[in-house]
Amino acid sequence: MVTSISSYTAIDLPGGWVGYVFSPGEESVGTCRDIALGRWRAWLVQLVSDPSALLGYQVLKYSRTREVVRARLPAERGTPDEDLEVVCKHSEVEGWGRRLLRASRCSRAHRDFDRARMLPRIGIDTARPLALLEKRLSPRSAWLVTEYLANVVDLDQAALNLLPQCPPHRTRAIKNRLIHAVAKCFALLRRHKLHHRDLKASNLLIAHWDDPAAPARVYVVDLEGLRGRRWWKPREWRQPLIRLAASLLSYRSITRSDYARFLRSYLSCVGFAPGEWKDLFYTVAPQADRYARRSQTRKANKLDGYAGNG
Repeated sequence: MVTSISSYTAIDLPGGWVGYVFSPGEESVGTCRDIALGRWRAWLVQLVSDPSALLGYQVLKYSRTREVVRARLPAERGTPDEDLEVVCKHSEVEGWGRRLLRASRCSRAHRDFDRARMLPRIGIDTARPLALLEKRLSPRSAWLVTEYLANVVDLDQAALNLLPQCPPHRTRAIKNRLIHAVAKCFALLRRHKLHHRDLKASNLLIAHWDDPAAPARVYVVDLEGLRGRRWWKPREWRQPLIRLAASLLSYRSITRSDYARFLRSYLSCVGFAPGEWKDLFYTVAPQADRYARRSQTRKANKLDGYAGNG
């Protein structure tokens, strides 16, 4: 099978696996243009049969129905520096009821694949999807392979560890860069009627976060929470603002004044008068406080932070 959809070639593998792989071309990422379809096929066969044998294999997250691993795809020329680092997410539908219910639906991986292809078209960065594999026969499972984002830091770690170490005379300028970049990202989501229910700080990865010579660049990850905004919930646009605030409340490096600056920047980006920030602030702040308190027990056994791009 050799068909294509906008830079992806359809493939099928033994065992009932079908999907798409990123095709070499001018818009390739990393060393993709040097990796032929045959090499992709052999590597993907290894992925679905025994991922632990992949070069650079490292488990990032694991549960009964989900697994996230990091690995490397050797470049055609065999130079280690040109290997393509990737993150591979495996998901499996558990239970006969759920399998029957989802038999005619896209897999979680396929939905994330479509979302990751869509976001850059509207100006929002995310990890580029490189391959999608689905097995529709029982047990239903899927793999999504994306690029590994290097040289980024999630906003949670920036607030917790990095900002407190910055020289005081640089802190304000760095914060302003981050505020503007994150506000612009949130505004783009709203402008395109998209809602991400879990836009906490650890799901926002920042490149050039402290480099004055380059604009800060925000990558949105964990796309499972992304969907079209629901018209019957007119206040839904506030939820990402609340979620972000709740995730940063405990950090001394982020003040209420910083969040007020963020709201002013956000309102300006979406076309509202920046002076309306006060009403929005006094609406969002108590809701963020309540959200943070409720989330304490849920977060007790979880670890936030960038693990590949998951």
